[in-house]
Amino acid sequence: MKQLFFSHNDKQERYGLKKSSKWKSAGSVLLATLALGAGILVGGQTVSADENTNADAAVTTTSDPTTANSDSTETDTGSALENASADAVASTSDNSASKDANNNSSADSETTATETSAVSTDTTASTSENKETTTSANTSASDGTISFDGSSVSSTASGVIIDGTTVTITSAGTYTLTGNGVNYTITVAASVTDPVTLNLDSLTLTDSSIKSESSADLTINVVSDSSVSSTTDNAVETSGALSISSSTGSSLALASSEQNAISADSLTVDNATLNLTSDAKDGIHVTKSVVLNKANLTITAADEKIMDRLIIIRRPTRLDALVARFNTKQQAQFYIEHLNADFKDYEAEHETYYAVLDRLVKTAQGIGNVQVIDWKFLPNFIFGKNDTVITVGQDGLIANTLKYLEAQKLIGINPDPSRWDGVLSQFSVDEAGTIIRQALNDEVTVKQVTKAKVQLSDNQVLYAVNDFFIGVKNHASARYAITVDGAVENQSSSGIIVSTPLGRSGWMKSVLAGASGITGRLSKQSLAIKAKSVIDWGKEQLTFAVREPFPSVNTGAKMIFGSITPETRFLVESKMGENGIIFSDGIQDDYLDFNYSVTARISIADSKGMIVVK
Repeated sequence: MKQLFFSHNDKQERYGLKKSSKWKSAGSVLLATLALGAGILVGGQTVSADENTNADAAVTTTSDPTTANSDSTETDTGSALENASADAVASTSDNSASKDANNNSSADSETTATETSAVSTDTTASTSENKETTTSANTSASDGTISFDGSSVSSTASGVIIDGTTVTITSAGTYTLTGNGVNYTITVAASVTDPVTLNLDSLTLTDSSIKSESSADLTINVVSDSSVSSTTDNAVETSGALSISSSTGSSLALASSEQNAISADSLTVDNATLNLTSDAKDGIHVTKSVVLNKANLTITAADEKIMDRLIIIRRPTRLDALVARFNTKQQAQFYIEHLNADFKDYEAEHETYYAVLDRLVKTAQGIGNVQVIDWKFLPNFIFGKNDTVITVGQDGLIANTLKYLEAQKLIGINPDPSRWDGVLSQFSVDEAGTIIRQALNDEVTVKQVTKAKVQLSDNQVLYAVNDFFIGVKNHASARYAITVDGAVENQSSSGIIVSTPLGRSGWMKSVLAGASGITGRLSKQSLAIKAKSVIDWGKEQLTFAVREPFPSVNTGAKMIFGSITPETRFLVESKMGENGIIFSDGIQDDYLDFNYSVTARISIADSKGMIVVK
């Protein structure tokens, strides 16, 4: 079970926490913007809030903290988490207290690795308005009662059909549920087009669930303490919006041993106390938004997430790059036409790309919470572990994105199949809606991709999806000592290429093609590299090759090609006074300095990339 720690402030940017691929580790932070709350539970102590507070609050949830490097000591926050209850209550306090709490949390967890997710907020409703709504809803007249008595159930409502242990609500209205029962399913039929309200009055259902197949809103009013638990389904599940409230201060316990405690399109909790338990999945699983107003919320779950984000990664077009370089489109056009190139091709590519991007964003917004970011922000962007990532562009964008992910699913959208093959970007924008929904429901085929990892002696870390380059910035002569399973050789070369299975079809293929061509010519044998070859992207093996090795009195050229497996100890010690560098996947801007006496260990990364394929 996850242990959650909550703190908040009066104003915080959604992506205020940043990280580079140079400092990867395994913690997670859930950043949620919530509308008003009542208190924070830390280590069993509840901190009350000012009920008249109207300001929004940002809640930061930290779980399973890990430090950014092996030399870092355990933080106070980590200690607090270990000593805290597995349950955590999310709510708000006054702004000054929030700011202090957040500042302290930030100071204590400076080196804690983070991932971020966001929950939308509703700032239009005031506390008094919400309170009036809650009171009105709880005092509304019931259209009938559904009574459970062990193995039997009865109803006084005309809009209710009872078939054994299945209770189906066929008409909109307000229904009171009371009593005790086992193995019941209460369902709001899909044919119901108007809102349904359920008043729970001392209701206890085990091995049971409440479901709404209707797209209309479902409201649950907790009249007195009640509980619903399931061993197979979500305890409460709705196709549309779900609201839970209580004007009596009563609590509602929802539990599921196999699914989520709550699964909904969106959730609003108003003046209610919820105890949510999931042994397998989430306490709250929504696709759009969560709004908490004076809510006491305790979650004990295998996964602490509240919602899934859809992160769309875009890359500038050739025209974007030209305009950035020459300031105006007209100047860019002059430059291209001066080279006797077709500027209309640049315009057509640009228009096609942004038309697809616009369609994709609109499609994704109809499914979940969407964030669009430019690829240049990838090194410092914080991904939540439950995000679904969608790239719009060529295959190279997938590789550049994948190295910053842990185990998030990545969907590649090919914006222009007539222009790009799309070996990795296999989906069109027409398929986006279907494949995104399937990905959120774990109904897609995922291909694992082995990643490479380099860790320096100062604990800096960089990942690669295609390949690493180890050498000098200008690709001049690099000096270093290479160690393979204890064997050491001083070398001078134009650099080392370390390739993943996926990268074997790129830079490494060029290196091998050149070497085979030279060898074949000298030996008068045909040693040509195949134009196409099938390689298992998930194979636990890297390949290294030394470019242009120079044998001399002080340098050798024997250890110039080989494989790196999980058992291989592969080290490179820099002998370069300056300009030594390690970069990955052709992105020189995201690099590690590699100068004299620094040692790099190259290995297979612990996590694999997850590409959604057809």
